[in-house]
Amino acid sequence: MIDSNMSANKELSQLSVVVATYDRPAETIDLLKSVRESVAFFENVSDADIDVEMLVCTKHDEEETIAAVKQFGWGAVRILATEKRHASHNRDVGFQNANGEYILSTDSDCLVERDWIDMVVRSIKEHDYPSAIQGANYLDYPPESNWVTQFECRDDRERFKFESADGRNLIIRSDVYRQIGGYDTEHLDSIWAEDNFFAERVRDHGGEFVMDARIRVQHRYSPTVLGNLKRYNRYGRGAVHVYRYDPTLYREISAPLKQWYWWLASAIETFKRKPSREAIRDTTYHFARTVAYTIGFLQGVIFFLREELGLIDATEA
Repeated sequence: MIDSNMSANKELSQLSVVVATYDRPAETIDLLKSVRESVAFFENVSDADIDVEMLVCTKHDEEETIAAVKQFGWGAVRILATEKRHASHNRDVGFQNANGEYILSTDSDCLVERDWIDMVVRSIKEHDYPSAIQGANYLDYPPESNWVTQFECRDDRERFKFESADGRNLIIRSDVYRQIGGYDTEHLDSIWAEDNFFAERVRDHGGEFVMDARIRVQHRYSPTVLGNLKRYNRYGRGAVHVYRYDPTLYREISAPLKQWYWWLASAIETFKRKPSREAIRDTTYHFARTVAYTIGFLQGVIFFLREELGLIDATEA
C-alpha cells in the first residue's frame, strides 16, 4: 500500500517536468517556452522556494530535436537520450531520473498555461499532498483551431469525466510512482497506447487520484481529418492490449462495439431534430473516426496473435 505521507513535514522543494518527444523539434521548443514562462510567473506570484527541473526524453538518434533543445539554452533543462521512441518508455526514463518530490508529465504537442506551475503547487497543498493529480488536457490551441480540433476538444472534455490518467497533464508523487511499480510499459512498447491503467493502479494501492481542471494545458490537436483518423487508428490498435491487461476497462471504454454505441447514440440524438450542416459534418467525421478505430483494432488483433505465436517481438516493433 502507498505511504500516505510524503514526508513528516510535507515540504515541497522541487518539481520535475517530464516530456517525452520524438520528431517534434519546433513543438518541443514551444513547450519549453511555455513551461519557462509558467515558472517565471510562479516565481513572481509565490513566496515558496521551489526549484523546477525540466527533463526532455527522446531517442538518442533524434538529432534535430536534441540540437534544438541544447540551442534553447535553458539551464533547468536536462536531455535524456533513450533507446526507444515510444512515449511511455521515455516518460518512464524521465520519471525514474526525476529529482523532484512531484513529477509533472506533459506532451511535446502541448503548451502549458501561464499559471500551470502555480496551480499545480496550489492543488498539491490543497489536497494534502495526494498520490496523483490529473489536470485538464482538453483545451484547444487557438492559433491552430478549426472545426476538427474543436470536435476533438469537446470529446476529450467528455473523456475527462472518466477520471483516468492522461500523460498530457499528469502530476504524480515520485515516491508513489516507484511504490506502484512505475508505468506499465510492457504492452506499450509496441507504440499503440499509453498506460491506460495508471489511475486504477494508484487507487488499487490505496492512493488518492485527484481530478483538478484548474491545472490546464492546451493540446495542439491535429487540424486535419486525416491526422486524427491516423490517431484513432493507433488507439484501435491499442484496444487489444487494453483487453489483455484489464478486460473491465476494455468493455467500458475501449471495445470497438462501445465506440460504435457512442457513435450511434450521438447520431440518433443529432437526427432527432432537423440537423444543421455542421451537425451532419460532425456526425460523419465521428463515423469515419470510428471506422478508423475499428480497422486499427483488427490490425491490433493480428499483431497480438503474431506476438503470441512468437512470430514477432512486440518490444522491438
